[in-house]
Amino acid sequence: MTANPTRTLALVLAVCLAGWSGTAQVPGIISEQGTLLINGTNFEGNCQFKFALVDAGGTRTLWSHDDTSTGGGEPTGPGIELPVVQGVFAVNLGDLTVSNMTQAVPASVFSSSEVYLRVWVNEGANGWQRLAPDRRMTAAGYALAAQTLLGPIQAAQLPGSVAQLNKAQAFSKAIYFLGPIKASNPTNLFVGTFVGDGSRLTNLPASPTSFGLLGNKHAFLEDDQIFTGSNVFSGAVRMTNRYNLLVGAHVGDGAGLTNLNATNLSSTVLDARLSTNVALLNANQTFTGSNTFTGVARLTNTLNLLAGTHVGNGAGLTNLDAANIAGALADARLSTNVALRNADQTFIGSNTFTGGARLTHPTNFLVGCFVGDGSAPFHFP
Repeated sequence: MTANPTRTLALVLAVCLAGWSGTAQVPGIISEQGTLLINGTNFEGNCQFKFALVDAGGTRTLWSHDDTSTGGGEPTGPGIELPVVQGVFAVNLGDLTVSNMTQAVPASVFSSSEVYLRVWVNEGANGWQRLAPDRRMTAAGYALAAQTLLGPIQAAQLPGSVAQLNKAQAFSKAIYFLGPIKASNPTNLFVGTFVGDGSRLTNLPASPTSFGLLGNKHAFLEDDQIFTGSNVFSGAVRMTNRYNLLVGAHVGDGAGLTNLNATNLSSTVLDARLSTNVALLNANQTFTGSNTFTGVARLTNTLNLLAGTHVGNGAGLTNLDAANIAGALADARLSTNVALRNADQTFIGSNTFTGGARLTHPTNFLVGCFVGDGSAPFHFP
Protein backbone atom coordinates (compact mmCIF):
# COMPACT_ATOMS: atom_id res chain seq x y z
CA MET A 1 0.00 0.00 0.00
CA THR A 2 1.45 3.31 -1.08
CA ALA A 3 -1.58 5.60 -0.89
CA ASN A 4 -1.80 8.58 1.42
CA PRO A 5 -2.18 7.06 4.90
CA THR A 6 -4.86 9.53 5.88
CA ARG A 7 -7.02 7.94 3.23
CA THR A 8 -5.98 4.32 3.62
CA LEU A 9 -6.32 4.15 7.43
CA ALA A 10 -9.44 5.18 9.31
CA LEU A 11 -10.14 5.13 13.04
CA VAL A 12 -13.48 5.31 14.81
CA LEU A 13 -13.26 5.71 18.59
CA ALA A 14 -15.88 4.99 21.23
CA VAL A 15 -14.95 6.56 24.59
CA CYS A 16 -16.18 5.19 27.89
CA LEU A 17 -15.24 5.56 31.55
CA ALA A 18 -13.57 2.65 33.32
CA GLY A 19 -12.94 2.14 37.07
CA TRP A 20 -13.77 5.58 38.45
CA SER A 21 -15.15 6.54 41.85
CA GLY A 22 -15.21 9.75 43.84
CA THR A 23 -11.99 9.08 45.75
CA ALA A 24 -8.57 10.52 45.10
CA GLN A 25 -7.02 7.08 45.01
CA VAL A 26 -8.66 6.16 41.68
CA PRO A 27 -5.93 5.72 39.00
CA GLY A 28 -6.00 7.98 35.93
CA ILE A 29 -7.31 5.45 33.40
CA ILE A 30 -9.58 6.09 30.44
CA SER A 31 -10.85 3.15 28.45
CA GLU A 32 -10.84 3.56 24.68
CA GLN A 33 -12.32 1.27 22.03
CA GLY A 34 -11.97 1.89 18.32
CA THR A 35 -12.31 0.43 14.86
CA LEU A 36 -9.35 0.30 12.48
CA LEU A 37 -10.05 0.18 8.74
CA ILE A 38 -7.40 -0.16 6.01
CA ASN A 39 -8.59 0.63 2.50
CA GLY A 40 -12.15 0.31 3.77
CA THR A 41 -11.60 -3.19 5.20
CA ASN A 42 -11.55 -4.17 8.86
CA PHE A 43 -7.96 -4.85 9.93
CA GLU A 44 -7.21 -8.23 11.51
CA GLY A 45 -4.10 -8.99 13.60
CA ASN A 46 -1.71 -7.27 16.03
CA CYS A 47 -0.92 -3.60 15.49
CA GLN A 48 1.32 -0.96 17.14
CA PHE A 49 -0.31 2.19 18.57
CA LYS A 50 0.87 5.48 20.11
CA PHE A 51 -1.44 7.85 22.00
CA ALA A 52 -1.36 11.49 23.03
CA LEU A 53 -3.85 14.04 24.39
CA VAL A 54 -3.45 17.49 22.83
CA ASP A 55 -5.13 20.90 23.05
CA ALA A 56 -7.63 22.27 20.54
CA GLY A 57 -4.90 23.69 18.34
CA GLY A 58 -3.00 20.41 18.37
CA THR A 59 0.28 22.17 19.14
CA ARG A 60 0.52 21.40 22.86
CA THR A 61 0.86 17.92 24.31
CA LEU A 62 -1.19 17.46 27.49
CA TRP A 63 -0.35 13.76 27.92
CA SER A 64 1.22 10.88 25.98
CA HIS A 65 1.40 7.19 26.80
CA ASP A 66 5.16 7.37 27.59
CA ASP A 67 5.56 11.14 28.20
CA THR A 68 7.82 11.56 25.14
CA SER A 69 5.50 13.65 22.96
CA THR A 70 6.10 17.41 22.71
CA GLY A 71 4.22 20.09 20.79
CA GLY A 72 1.56 17.59 19.76
CA GLY A 73 4.16 15.45 17.98
CA GLU A 74 4.51 11.67 17.79
CA PRO A 75 5.90 10.03 20.95
CA THR A 76 9.48 8.94 20.38
CA GLY A 77 9.32 5.84 22.56
CA PRO A 78 8.10 2.37 21.59
CA GLY A 79 4.47 1.83 20.71
CA ILE A 80 1.84 -0.28 22.42
CA GLU A 81 0.99 -3.56 20.73
CA LEU A 82 -2.74 -4.32 20.71
CA PRO A 83 -4.75 -7.11 19.10
CA VAL A 84 -7.28 -6.00 16.46
CA VAL A 85 -10.15 -8.43 15.93
CA GLN A 86 -12.43 -7.79 12.97
CA GLY A 87 -11.23 -4.21 13.00
CA VAL A 88 -11.97 -3.61 16.71
CA PHE A 89 -9.31 -2.82 19.35
CA ALA A 90 -9.46 -1.63 22.98
CA VAL A 91 -6.94 0.04 25.29
CA ASN A 92 -6.91 1.57 28.79
CA LEU A 93 -5.13 4.91 28.44
CA GLY A 94 -3.02 5.52 31.53
CA ASP A 95 -3.08 1.87 32.65
CA LEU A 96 0.49 1.27 33.86
CA THR A 97 0.03 -2.50 33.59
CA VAL A 98 -0.07 -2.20 29.78
CA SER A 99 3.33 -2.78 28.19
CA ASN A 100 5.05 0.55 27.26
CA MET A 101 2.25 2.58 28.95
CA THR A 102 4.33 4.52 31.48
CA GLN A 103 2.09 7.52 32.26
CA ALA A 104 -1.29 7.67 33.99
CA VAL A 105 -3.72 10.33 32.78
CA PRO A 106 -3.75 13.20 35.33
CA ALA A 107 -7.01 15.00 36.08
CA SER A 108 -5.28 18.30 35.29
CA VAL A 109 -5.30 17.42 31.61
CA PHE A 110 -9.00 18.20 31.52
CA SER A 111 -8.69 21.65 32.96
CA SER A 112 -8.52 22.74 29.31
CA SER A 113 -11.87 23.47 27.69
CA GLU A 114 -11.15 21.15 24.76
CA VAL A 115 -8.97 18.04 24.79
CA TYR A 116 -8.35 15.83 21.76
CA LEU A 117 -7.01 12.30 21.42
CA ARG A 118 -4.29 11.90 18.76
CA VAL A 119 -3.39 8.40 17.56
CA TRP A 120 -0.54 6.96 15.50
CA VAL A 121 -0.64 3.42 14.11
CA ASN A 122 1.83 1.02 12.50
CA GLU A 123 0.15 -1.97 10.90
CA GLY A 124 3.48 -3.41 9.71
CA ALA A 125 3.38 -2.28 6.08
CA ASN A 126 3.50 1.54 5.99
CA GLY A 127 5.37 2.41 9.16
CA TRP A 128 3.99 4.91 11.65
CA GLN A 129 1.03 6.88 10.34
CA ARG A 130 -0.95 9.57 12.17
CA LEU A 131 -4.71 9.12 11.99
CA ALA A 132 -6.78 12.17 11.15
CA PRO A 133 -8.81 13.88 12.38
CA ASP A 134 -8.10 13.97 16.12
CA ARG A 135 -11.01 12.85 18.32
CA ARG A 136 -12.41 15.17 20.97
CA MET A 137 -12.57 13.75 24.53
CA THR A 138 -15.92 14.28 26.28
CA ALA A 139 -17.49 12.52 29.25
CA ALA A 140 -14.50 10.46 30.35
CA GLY A 141 -12.34 13.54 30.78
CA TYR A 142 -14.91 15.35 32.87
CA ALA A 143 -15.26 12.29 35.10
CA LEU A 144 -11.50 12.26 35.56
CA ALA A 145 -11.48 15.97 36.44
CA ALA A 146 -14.18 15.34 39.02
CA GLN A 147 -12.26 12.60 40.86
CA THR A 148 -11.42 14.97 43.74
CA LEU A 149 -15.05 15.97 44.29
CA LEU A 150 -16.80 14.59 47.36
CA GLY A 151 -20.25 14.53 45.78
CA PRO A 152 -21.95 14.29 42.40
CA ILE A 153 -21.61 17.03 39.81
CA GLN A 154 -24.80 18.94 39.23
CA ALA A 155 -26.36 18.52 35.76
CA ALA A 156 -26.17 22.27 35.21
CA GLN A 157 -22.38 22.08 35.54
CA LEU A 158 -22.04 19.48 32.77
CA PRO A 159 -21.47 20.52 29.16
CA GLY A 160 -24.13 19.79 26.58
CA SER A 161 -22.03 17.00 25.09
CA VAL A 162 -22.44 14.82 28.23
CA ALA A 163 -25.28 12.30 27.97
CA GLN A 164 -27.92 12.46 30.72
CA LEU A 165 -30.47 9.79 31.58
CA ASN A 166 -33.48 12.10 31.84
CA LYS A 167 -32.97 14.19 28.70
CA ALA A 168 -33.80 13.74 25.03
CA GLN A 169 -30.44 13.92 23.27
CA ALA A 170 -28.96 13.34 19.82
CA PHE A 171 -25.73 11.36 19.55
CA SER A 172 -23.93 12.71 16.48
CA LYS A 173 -20.87 10.44 16.69
CA ALA A 174 -20.40 6.69 16.31
CA ILE A 175 -21.50 4.99 19.55
CA TYR A 176 -20.58 1.42 20.55
CA PHE A 177 -22.54 -0.31 23.34
CA LEU A 178 -20.67 -3.42 24.48
CA GLY A 179 -23.40 -4.70 26.79
CA PRO A 180 -27.01 -5.68 25.97
CA ILE A 181 -29.23 -2.72 25.07
CA LYS A 182 -32.97 -2.73 25.81
CA ALA A 183 -34.88 0.01 23.98
CA SER A 184 -38.39 -0.58 25.33
CA ASN A 185 -40.15 2.63 24.30
CA PRO A 186 -42.59 1.73 21.49
CA THR A 187 -41.93 5.08 19.78
CA ASN A 188 -38.20 4.43 19.37
CA LEU A 189 -36.93 5.20 15.87
CA PHE A 190 -33.59 3.86 14.65
CA VAL A 191 -32.08 5.32 11.48
CA GLY A 192 -28.95 4.10 9.66
CA THR A 193 -27.29 0.82 8.79
CA PHE A 194 -27.69 -2.08 11.21
CA VAL A 195 -25.17 -4.90 11.54
CA GLY A 196 -25.62 -8.12 13.52
CA ASP A 197 -28.21 -10.81 14.22
CA GLY A 198 -31.73 -9.60 13.48
CA SER A 199 -33.44 -12.98 13.92
CA ARG A 200 -35.45 -11.75 16.96
CA LEU A 201 -36.82 -8.61 15.31
CA THR A 202 -40.62 -8.59 14.99
CA ASN A 203 -43.29 -6.43 13.34
CA LEU A 204 -40.93 -5.28 10.60
CA PRO A 205 -42.91 -3.29 7.99
CA ALA A 206 -42.03 -4.25 4.45
CA SER A 207 -42.56 -0.82 2.90
CA PRO A 208 -39.55 1.02 4.44
CA THR A 209 -37.17 -1.79 3.53
CA SER A 210 -34.61 -0.47 1.05
CA PHE A 211 -32.89 -2.54 -1.61
CA GLY A 212 -29.50 -1.89 -0.05
CA LEU A 213 -30.48 -3.69 3.15
CA LEU A 214 -31.34 -6.88 1.27
CA GLY A 215 -28.03 -7.25 -0.55
CA ASN A 216 -27.40 -8.17 -4.18
CA LYS A 217 -28.78 -11.73 -4.01
CA HIS A 218 -32.45 -10.79 -3.72
CA ALA A 219 -34.85 -10.41 -6.63
CA PHE A 220 -36.79 -7.16 -7.02
CA LEU A 221 -39.87 -6.55 -9.14
CA GLU A 222 -38.57 -3.45 -10.95
CA ASP A 223 -34.92 -4.46 -11.46
CA ASP A 224 -33.09 -6.17 -14.34
CA GLN A 225 -31.58 -9.27 -12.72
CA ILE A 226 -29.79 -12.49 -13.63
CA PHE A 227 -30.69 -15.69 -11.77
CA THR A 228 -27.51 -17.79 -11.73
CA GLY A 229 -28.88 -20.62 -9.57
CA SER A 230 -31.47 -23.31 -10.34
CA ASN A 231 -34.88 -21.87 -9.50
CA VAL A 232 -38.23 -23.65 -9.23
CA PHE A 233 -41.34 -21.47 -9.49
CA SER A 234 -44.19 -23.55 -8.09
CA GLY A 235 -46.86 -20.95 -8.82
CA ALA A 236 -48.17 -19.78 -12.17
CA VAL A 237 -45.61 -17.60 -13.98
CA ARG A 238 -46.75 -15.03 -16.54
CA MET A 239 -44.03 -13.41 -18.65
CA THR A 240 -45.91 -10.84 -20.74
CA ASN A 241 -43.01 -8.82 -22.15
CA ARG A 242 -42.71 -9.62 -25.83
CA TYR A 243 -38.92 -9.24 -25.65
CA ASN A 244 -38.53 -12.12 -23.18
CA LEU A 245 -35.75 -14.52 -24.14
CA LEU A 246 -35.65 -17.98 -22.56
CA VAL A 247 -32.46 -20.03 -23.00
CA GLY A 248 -32.01 -23.67 -22.03
CA ALA A 249 -34.13 -26.83 -21.91
CA HIS A 250 -37.83 -26.29 -21.27
CA VAL A 251 -39.99 -28.95 -19.63
CA GLY A 252 -43.77 -28.96 -19.31
CA ASP A 253 -46.91 -28.22 -21.31
CA GLY A 254 -46.18 -25.87 -24.21
CA ALA A 255 -49.73 -25.94 -25.59
CA GLY A 256 -50.17 -22.23 -24.93
CA LEU A 257 -47.05 -21.14 -26.80
CA THR A 258 -47.61 -19.00 -29.89
CA ASN A 259 -45.47 -17.50 -32.66
CA LEU A 260 -43.00 -20.38 -32.51
CA ASN A 261 -40.34 -19.97 -35.21
CA ALA A 262 -39.93 -23.31 -37.00
CA THR A 263 -36.51 -22.27 -38.34
CA ASN A 264 -35.16 -22.34 -34.78
CA LEU A 265 -35.84 -26.06 -34.31
CA SER A 266 -32.56 -27.89 -33.79
CA SER A 267 -33.77 -31.45 -34.40
CA THR A 268 -36.39 -33.45 -36.35
CA VAL A 269 -40.02 -33.36 -35.24
CA LEU A 270 -41.26 -36.89 -34.52
CA ASP A 271 -44.14 -38.23 -36.66
CA ALA A 272 -46.16 -38.67 -33.46
CA ARG A 273 -45.96 -34.91 -32.82
CA LEU A 274 -47.55 -34.14 -36.22
CA SER A 275 -51.29 -33.84 -36.79
CA THR A 276 -53.15 -36.48 -38.81
CA ASN A 277 -53.53 -33.87 -41.58
CA VAL A 278 -49.78 -34.02 -42.37
CA ALA A 279 -48.83 -36.37 -45.24
CA LEU A 280 -46.22 -39.02 -44.44
CA LEU A 281 -44.06 -40.91 -46.93
CA ASN A 282 -44.65 -44.33 -45.33
CA ALA A 283 -48.38 -44.14 -44.56
CA ASN A 284 -51.61 -44.98 -46.44
CA GLN A 285 -53.44 -41.68 -46.68
CA THR A 286 -56.38 -40.07 -48.41
CA PHE A 287 -55.96 -36.57 -49.83
CA THR A 288 -59.40 -34.92 -49.62
CA GLY A 289 -58.32 -31.51 -50.89
CA SER A 290 -57.34 -30.35 -54.37
CA ASN A 291 -53.60 -30.86 -54.76
CA THR A 292 -51.30 -29.60 -57.47
CA PHE A 293 -47.94 -31.31 -57.93
CA THR A 294 -45.74 -28.95 -59.98
CA GLY A 295 -42.77 -31.31 -60.04
CA VAL A 296 -42.44 -34.67 -61.81
CA ALA A 297 -44.54 -37.31 -60.03
CA ARG A 298 -43.60 -40.96 -60.51
CA LEU A 299 -46.27 -43.43 -59.39
CA THR A 300 -44.50 -46.79 -59.78
CA ASN A 301 -46.75 -49.07 -57.73
CA THR A 302 -48.75 -51.34 -60.07
CA LEU A 303 -51.72 -51.18 -57.74
CA ASN A 304 -52.05 -47.41 -58.06
CA LEU A 305 -55.63 -46.32 -58.71
CA LEU A 306 -56.33 -42.82 -59.97
CA ALA A 307 -59.95 -41.63 -59.91
CA GLY A 308 -61.40 -38.43 -61.37
CA THR A 309 -60.67 -36.29 -64.36
CA HIS A 310 -57.08 -36.26 -65.60
CA VAL A 311 -55.64 -33.32 -67.50
CA GLY A 312 -52.32 -33.21 -69.34
CA ASN A 313 -50.11 -35.28 -71.63
CA GLY A 314 -50.92 -38.99 -71.29
CA ALA A 315 -48.48 -40.13 -74.00
CA GLY A 316 -46.50 -42.16 -71.54
CA LEU A 317 -49.47 -44.13 -70.23
CA THR A 318 -49.46 -47.89 -70.99
CA ASN A 319 -51.86 -50.80 -70.49
CA LEU A 320 -54.89 -48.54 -70.83
CA ASP A 321 -58.09 -50.65 -70.75
CA ALA A 322 -60.33 -49.51 -73.65
CA ALA A 323 -63.33 -50.91 -71.81
CA ASN A 324 -62.87 -48.22 -69.22
CA ILE A 325 -63.11 -45.38 -71.75
CA ALA A 326 -66.24 -43.31 -71.27
CA GLY A 327 -67.69 -41.46 -74.30
CA ALA A 328 -66.59 -41.56 -77.95
CA LEU A 329 -63.08 -40.94 -79.21
CA ALA A 330 -62.90 -38.09 -81.69
CA ASP A 331 -61.87 -39.10 -85.22
CA ALA A 332 -58.88 -36.84 -84.96
CA ARG A 333 -57.58 -38.95 -82.06
CA LEU A 334 -57.59 -42.10 -84.25
CA SER A 335 -54.67 -43.21 -86.39
CA THR A 336 -54.91 -43.12 -90.20
CA ASN A 337 -55.12 -46.90 -90.22
CA VAL A 338 -58.59 -46.80 -88.68
CA ALA A 339 -61.41 -47.02 -91.26
CA LEU A 340 -63.96 -44.26 -91.10
CA ARG A 341 -67.46 -44.45 -92.50
CA ASN A 342 -67.39 -41.01 -94.08
CA ALA A 343 -63.95 -41.04 -95.66
CA ASP A 344 -62.45 -42.23 -98.95
CA GLN A 345 -60.05 -45.02 -97.97
CA THR A 346 -58.06 -47.82 -99.50
CA PHE A 347 -58.05 -51.18 -97.76
CA ILE A 348 -54.71 -52.74 -98.69
CA GLY A 349 -55.17 -55.86 -96.61
CA SER A 350 -57.34 -58.90 -97.26
CA ASN A 351 -60.67 -58.27 -95.58
CA THR A 352 -63.46 -60.71 -94.98
CA PHE A 353 -66.90 -59.33 -94.42
CA THR A 354 -68.94 -62.09 -92.76
CA GLY A 355 -72.14 -60.12 -92.73
CA GLY A 356 -74.14 -58.93 -95.65
CA ALA A 357 -72.37 -56.12 -97.52
CA ARG A 358 -74.46 -53.84 -99.60
CA LEU A 359 -72.52 -51.65 -102.01
CA THR A 360 -75.23 -49.38 -103.34
CA HIS A 361 -73.28 -46.55 -104.83
CA PRO A 362 -73.62 -46.64 -108.64
CA THR A 363 -70.00 -45.77 -109.23
CA ASN A 364 -68.65 -48.65 -107.15
CA PHE A 365 -65.78 -50.36 -108.94
CA LEU A 366 -64.70 -53.81 -107.82
CA VAL A 367 -61.47 -55.41 -109.06
CA GLY A 368 -60.42 -58.99 -108.48
CA CYS A 369 -61.79 -62.50 -108.40
CA PHE A 370 -65.28 -63.03 -107.01
CA VAL A 371 -66.33 -66.26 -105.34
CA GLY A 372 -69.86 -67.30 -104.44
CA ASP A 373 -73.37 -67.15 -105.76
CA GLY A 374 -73.49 -64.85 -108.75
CA SER A 375 -77.22 -65.32 -109.57
CA ALA A 376 -78.09 -61.85 -108.62
CA PRO A 377 -75.45 -59.84 -110.34
CA PHE A 378 -76.49 -57.32 -112.81
CA HIS A 379 -75.11 -54.71 -115.14
CA PHE A 380 -72.26 -56.91 -116.23
CA PRO A 381 -70.60 -55.26 -119.21
